[in-house]
Amino acid sequence: MSALREGGAGGCPLYSCEMNRVHLSRPWRPSNPVGNAYGAVGLLVFLIYVVALLSMAPQALAADPSAPAISAAALHVVDLTAQSAGTDMTGAIGVLVDDSAALTIDDVRGTAVQQRFRWPATHVRTGVDPRPYWLRIDVRQKSGSVGEWLLEVPSVAAYELQFHGPFDVHGRQLGPVAVTGIAHPYASRALGAERMVFRFRLEGDGPHTLYLRAVSNIGQIYALKVWELGDYLASTRAKQLFDGFCYGVLMLALLYNFVLWTVLRDHLYSSYLAVCLSGLLAIASLNGHLLHYVIDRPAWLAELIYTASSAIWVACVAYFCRQFLELPSRAPGLARVMTIFIAVMLGGIILGPAGHPGWLVILTQGGAVTCLLLVLLGAMAAIRSGHRLAILFLSGVLSLGLPMLLVILSNWGVVPWASSNLNLLQIGVVAELVVFSLALGLRLRGMRRSNTELGAHARAMALAAGSDPLTGVYNRAGLVERAAQLLLPGQSHAVVLIDLDDFKPVNDRWGHDVGDQVLVKIARRLQKCIRPGDVVARIGGDEFVLVLADLSDRNKAVALVERVLASLRQPMACGDALVNIEASAGVAHYPDNGTSLPALIRAADVAMYRAKSSEERRVVLASTLGSI
Repeated sequence: MSALREGGAGGCPLYSCEMNRVHLSRPWRPSNPVGNAYGAVGLLVFLIYVVALLSMAPQALAADPSAPAISAAALHVVDLTAQSAGTDMTGAIGVLVDDSAALTIDDVRGTAVQQRFRWPATHVRTGVDPRPYWLRIDVRQKSGSVGEWLLEVPSVAAYELQFHGPFDVHGRQLGPVAVTGIAHPYASRALGAERMVFRFRLEGDGPHTLYLRAVSNIGQIYALKVWELGDYLASTRAKQLFDGFCYGVLMLALLYNFVLWTVLRDHLYSSYLAVCLSGLLAIASLNGHLLHYVIDRPAWLAELIYTASSAIWVACVAYFCRQFLELPSRAPGLARVMTIFIAVMLGGIILGPAGHPGWLVILTQGGAVTCLLLVLLGAMAAIRSGHRLAILFLSGVLSLGLPMLLVILSNWGVVPWASSNLNLLQIGVVAELVVFSLALGLRLRGMRRSNTELGAHARAMALAAGSDPLTGVYNRAGLVERAAQLLLPGQSHAVVLIDLDDFKPVNDRWGHDVGDQVLVKIARRLQKCIRPGDVVARIGGDEFVLVLADLSDRNKAVALVERVLASLRQPMACGDALVNIEASAGVAHYPDNGTSLPALIRAADVAMYRAKSSEERRVVLASTLGSI
């Protein structure tokens, strides 16, 4: 782990900066034609998104709730029965837009206003329209029964909802007015539910009329349902179990990667933590749990957190993808486009406190689609450039991107809306973060493997730098490094300098190839003669040095060196040549003849030349030179 923590000031591991390019054998280029092409496509997609946003927003601000309408004469009363999924009111909801914002329930129930109601055949979509919407439904229960029912509005952030009714056939209001919404304390919500529900009681089998006055600063889809009380409570328990599982997975991913970040201090893990936190924040906001348990007051802050959390999440996902796919080096043009996109998403948050939360929702929805397209382009560029985990990463993006696209298209009315789409989105968030965690884990394993390979390579390079390229024994640099580990106070070693006698005629007669073979064979014979822990080095053309560790006995040192010289005298077969070699040796002892390697080699050199000039001895001790 210590090796993984090395890096620059930002805590980035060595692998993620330079060594990954060494490992993948891909030279970094400041200008990448493929990356610039993807960047151009990404810029085009971003510009199309901006144009689409500007053209779509005015329509959203003036949404028409009427859609394909059913005539008032075709209005039918919905028969209520206990159903595990509730009774869908689609096609049976009358809609009236209050342009004056001044209509009361008495006004709405008047004959003149009643004629203005229209019954869309689809769900009621308001767009970014802050005008009050009056919704009417007519229901009837089984004859002779008394039922407890709930009207569910699939919204957690409508600004204000007023429920009036039920009204019986005689016009009597059987229940009190109920008011809730993000503008009111959470305690105003019936049953403490995240989604807004209104409890009512029906008596008798006659038709009853329910009215709902809905005001919202952001786009809403009023897909109303009526539930029998017991069925609704059962469905909420299942939803709570589902939400608990998703939150548990998100928290585990958050904790796991937080531990990795504290250990590695890798910037990529910190950006992934931001994805986990913002994803958790977005899901908790969409489910209403954030408003329920964390932020209830003031209303403007609760609305801001609800609308801004998804925008922050999209920006964090885009930044993490940019870093994980290494787009600044693999596709620099696309990386610049994503940087601009992230800045737009974060800057757009100001729309909320500026009084335009609906525009922020539109920006977030369009930004989510654009982010998906940019990330797909980035993954393709990374795959083309050899990113090993880009395919796995792409599967994680698609696991979230497809349900996210389904939800957005359903919000825009392109595909039918269903409440189950939000559950698919929540599953997609969990799946994406799990895949991202897996990809980061595989990246960590690759980093460790790469660092192991780099360490082995570094050791091999260091060994090569200290070795003689011809014979494989230590060279002068390697000898200096090894001797520094041996020549320590309190130790006693012998340093032997061996010089080959008349080696030049071998080269002259047989050629340098044979001469090189002779040197290699001599090095091997020296290695076979010495003991474990001793050192063999070649410091010149035909000069070798032995460091005999822990050998203070002069007689033993001479005996060992004489055995070495005797081994060197054995004829050497080098191709067609049979070469005979003689050698002379001088021996110096540490610390008696010197306390540094250069001093010891000088002493051994003097002794070796005395041996060369002597006809009787081939080995001379530096300590005996004074008596010779």
